[in-house]
Amino acid sequence: MKICGAISGLLLLSVPAQAGYITYSQWASMDSVRQAIYVAGAIDMLTDFAPDTAASIRGMHYYQCIREGRINNGQLSDNVLAFARSTPEVQKMSAQAAIIQYLNRLCGTPR
Repeated sequence: MKICGAISGLLLLSVPAQAGYITYSQWASMDSVRQAIYVAGAIDMLTDFAPDTAASIRGMHYYQCIREGRINNGQLSDNVLAFARSTPEVQKMSAQAAIIQYLNRLCGTPR
């Protein structure tokens, strides 16, 4: 994930400014490749750049769930989009918050 993280971090430079804090609607309006790149960066931020132990534990919980489910970034993007369509309040969040809401639904909240 570290090498992929470095690559996705560089690729995030091609995503609009404040990539970590774009709205869900901004993210949803991107093409599927940029959506997947954003998701990769968001997951890397959760796992590699956690500000404290609790956040690190949450990030690893999500990472393991995604890995065990063999879900790639494109599939994860599609799943978040489908989740948001059925959960309108998620559409009012930031893109990262929407991804985390989906991950909580998919993986459960970490203990």
